[in-house]
Amino acid sequence: MRVSIRKRLSGFMLAMVVPTVVIGAGSLFLVQEVVDRFEAAIAEGEEEILPAIRLQTLINRAIIFPNDYLATGGRQEISRFREAAAKVDAEFDRMVERSLFDHQEEKGMVQEALGYWLASRQTATTLLGISEPVGNPEAARLMALMDSQAMQATKSLGAIFTIAQEERRVELRRANEAYRRMIQWVVFLSAAGMFAGIVLVFLLDRHLTRPVQALTEGAVRIGGGNLDYRIEIRTGDELEVLAVEFNRMAVILHEDREALKHLALHDGMTGLLNHREFHRRLSEEFSRAERHRRPLTLMMIDVDHFKKFNDAYGHPQGDKLLKLVSEAIKESVRQSDIVARYGGEEFAVLVVDTAVPEATALGWRIQKRIYDMGPEIVRLITGVDGVPVTVSIGVASYPDGAATEGDLVQLTDQMLYMAKKKGRNQVCTAAQDGAPKE
Repeated sequence: MRVSIRKRLSGFMLAMVVPTVVIGAGSLFLVQEVVDRFEAAIAEGEEEILPAIRLQTLINRAIIFPNDYLATGGRQEISRFREAAAKVDAEFDRMVERSLFDHQEEKGMVQEALGYWLASRQTATTLLGISEPVGNPEAARLMALMDSQAMQATKSLGAIFTIAQEERRVELRRANEAYRRMIQWVVFLSAAGMFAGIVLVFLLDRHLTRPVQALTEGAVRIGGGNLDYRIEIRTGDELEVLAVEFNRMAVILHEDREALKHLALHDGMTGLLNHREFHRRLSEEFSRAERHRRPLTLMMIDVDHFKKFNDAYGHPQGDKLLKLVSEAIKESVRQSDIVARYGGEEFAVLVVDTAVPEATALGWRIQKRIYDMGPEIVRLITGVDGVPVTVSIGVASYPDGAATEGDLVQLTDQMLYMAKKKGRNQVCTAAQDGAPKE
């Protein structure tokens, strides 16, 4: 049965003498102050921090499409960006209209973030207006400017998080001060109550002090960034409800943080690593291969005639095809290998501790698997029978053929081009002397 703090304190007052009544009244007042401070800290997270994180996520998601447009030139990225940008605009409007922030500096950060976002959106619009962006230096410059402006917008929103954290810490300090005053009040008046005071201290410690300490410790840990910490209180009263709400806020913040991290590192459609994260991992693995003198092989895979497929069956079906091809590639390699969507219909696989012959054999297995399952994939996606799906694969390795990280990427790309030039649906490998071999 749930018994509220008010009823417990009322029972204490009926059972105790006047000093106990004073203790009960003072404790009720101070506990309510502690609860109010904790509720204010929770509201700070839900009303200010979460909208800022959600807006950061929407901005990062929106700028993916201009980046993809620069890499592939796909016109579908224009409409996708407009839809994503509209969501960002709507979120900014909602944030301003609801007046979520009572701190003048926070309002300034919102306006600053909005200004950077509008600049980034205008830059993206200019970029998307370039008809042939692939390999265009001006388009590349605009993309870098857009990314910088978007980063400034998310940085300004991140500053809101910092300000809100500080406001929450202030509320927690006030709660701690109220808690200390409550303890001093109880100890001071317990001397007048003797036995009644001892009994009251015991009851308060069981039903109030320990739960408040647990809340205080939990608030400090969660406020310090330990979002995996959980407050365990089983009092059946408002403090338990407060602990549950605090734990729920920690879960939401943790999920949003992990979602933002995942979004920053992975391609939204296939779930594979994105282009930027792949190059970071490539640099790590290349340095490790140089340090330990171990082979490292790079494989680039391109879906043949993908544009024709898109034109014939539509972009949604093309997206489904790329997703199924990415799953087939992922299932064909080892867990230690690194798979990424390199851009458009092109994928990259980093085969660690593996020389050219083994990696070439892996490439042929991938080619055969996609070739064998291609007609069934197309039938599932479009309902049309007998349409093949093939891939062209280029393979190059360090140190057998490439001496630097840049050489490895360039040589692999050349092998991919050669595979396409020789008729597609095959694997071309760089030999040790730099000449291609099948």
